[in-house]
Amino acid sequence: MLNHQSLSFLTKSIIDCTVVYPVMGAKSAAFCHRWSTWASGFSLGWMDVTHHIPNIWKINIPTQLRELLWKEINDSLPLGRAWASKVKWDQCCPCNKHVLDLGQCCTSVRHVLDMHHVWVRPRCKASTGLRANHCRCGGMLSLAHIWKGCRSYDMEPFYSILRKKFKSLVYLDSPTTNPDVWMSGDMWFLLLLLRSLELGPKVSERDRKILGHSRKAREWAMGSLLWFTWRMHMKEVHSQSMTFSPHDKDFQLALTAYMDDYKPSLKEMKYASSDRPVHPDLAPLVPVSVECSVGGALR
Repeated sequence: MLNHQSLSFLTKSIIDCTVVYPVMGAKSAAFCHRWSTWASGFSLGWMDVTHHIPNIWKINIPTQLRELLWKEINDSLPLGRAWASKVKWDQCCPCNKHVLDLGQCCTSVRHVLDMHHVWVRPRCKASTGLRANHCRCGGMLSLAHIWKGCRSYDMEPFYSILRKKFKSLVYLDSPTTNPDVWMSGDMWFLLLLLRSLELGPKVSERDRKILGHSRKAREWAMGSLLWFTWRMHMKEVHSQSMTFSPHDKDFQLALTAYMDDYKPSLKEMKYASSDRPVHPDLAPLVPVSVECSVGGALR
């Protein structure tokens, strides 16, 4: 059966039969289950997550976000320090320099190591690593928690900016252009499936054309929101003075600037909403004959 087969064919066959791909391993099982459950709401048929995962290297998002999402897929996202998970809450914090005899417990309420102690400013250096594991609301940090699950801040102002950005890029109202439809799962799940959904059998030829023009710009807008929110929350975790709040006008302006780093071409803006906001600081669009698409990297 294998006689006269090429070396490349034999090599590929051996690898396919003996190597376990990272996304098929135990570390990625939880992600694959969550994504498949979410994707089932968009299609009547079964969707193979392993077919869509490579899209993470093709979609138009910040490079740093690609690496972040790949680590999340493989359950390797670095949050906090290894020793932090072994810390016992309600014990005496080392910053008190309280020398205790073996087996003796500290009875001072002021010395207790709890979430208030970890997040109060100025914080002690002994509990720095604990902040990276825990959000100020008391929950364990994760991408899902940071992007849509934290009780200590409201992401609605950022979602509103994303909705307005989408409206400024395409006038068509569809499940993929309405964040309220696909935010039922993790915020970034749609990025892997966006192109397939917009080229699916349920989408008319006319709508495929309309959605295709603005897809790269919408990917960048979503990626900008996710990467900016992650960066700001991590700065808050490791800073003594910064407090992250999407309601803060400075954060909103900074997010808008991140989204505007990608300059859509005239072709990409062909089906934009007629009432899109005008940015007087943007350069005029280039003629169709010399149009180009440029996407800057996040700083």
